[in-house]
Amino acid sequence: MECDKNRRVEDVCDDIGRWLAGFRADGDSVWELQGCLAGLRWLRERYRTDKAAVEPHMDRVKDLSRQVRQAVADSRESLTAKYMEALSAVSSWTAIREACREALLEFANAENAQRLDCPRGWIEIKRNQSASIPRLGTPQREQLHGLITQAQCWPDVAYPNAARLLKAVAAGLFTPQQAGTIAELCPSQTICRLVTHDHG
Repeated sequence: MECDKNRRVEDVCDDIGRWLAGFRADGDSVWELQGCLAGLRWLRERYRTDKAAVEPHMDRVKDLSRQVRQAVADSRESLTAKYMEALSAVSSWTAIREACREALLEFANAENAQRLDCPRGWIEIKRNQSASIPRLGTPQREQLHGLITQAQCWPDVAYPNAARLLKAVAAGLFTPQQAGTIAELCPSQTICRLVTHDHG
């Protein structure tokens, strides 16, 4: 909730009271508790920027703040359990997502698919060519650095950056022999990404 100065302090207090009643009636209504906390943050920010607007309502603001704290204290066990349950669900869904991603990429690469459809929407398969840069401290990385220095191409391939290195090779900034050595040191690889388009 943004600190909109067009909102009246008493209206925000009314909202907090309503959300608090909803949370007390149904302990699973964490969204209503979130609304209470957002309302209190709005009041604190409004007090910081416009003290005169909040001061006439300070007794009510303090009482609402106390009630929200008490509601959280009364529900701390259920909130803790819900938080842990949500973490477990996220972990489970992450594992499912990764398994689906791996299977879909395997299928898309085998069939050269550009798009995968389902009733909910579709997934676009984006492929980009990249180069595997040798790790720092390895002889291969030192050899690559020496080659780039010899070709005076540092401004074109900075760090070195894999994408810029490939562009420099494609643009003919290296001799054919140098380009061949780069291909050996930095084997090309295809990076696939799944981009979702949800019908909503």
